[in-house]
Amino acid sequence: GWAPAAQKEALVLLTGFSNTVEISFQSFGQLLSMTNICDHAYPIIFGWPTGTSLTYRHASAAANTKRNKEHFYQFIQGLQQSGIRRVHFLTHSMGVQTLLHAFSDDDGERGAISKCFQLDPDFGHDENRGNMMICKSITLLNPDFPLE
Repeated sequence: GWAPAAQKEALVLLTGFSNTVEISFQSFGQLLSMTNICDHAYPIIFGWPTGTSLTYRHASAAANTKRNKEHFYQFIQGLQQSGIRRVHFLTHSMGVQTLLHAFSDDDGERGAISKCFQLDPDFGHDENRGNMMICKSITLLNPDFPLE
């Protein structure tokens, strides 16, 4: 059963290439019901402009656009404003491109999305800084990420 934690947590899925919203909900729901991945986190799917078999290059480009990064930033801000303090990211396939691009630096400076997060105080490196979030885990399932 689901049990709320002392601090609000979210399990965020970034879907892969050619996944419709319906398929994403079905797959994520099935994964959550068949496992004990996270029994106290709010399951959330971040939708980005995926594609179909003939639009692979377009979907890869869309995953890495400034616009997609801005939408992800708005999503992260929404999590923060709703009281989420711990986040687990689960990516599948091309969803990793959206996540890694979102966390990329801006002209050598720490990006806006990275600034929403702090180190986990459990490591003894940082104190708890108010409404900043902690990224508890990042899981890459069958990552589709260019090596060049």
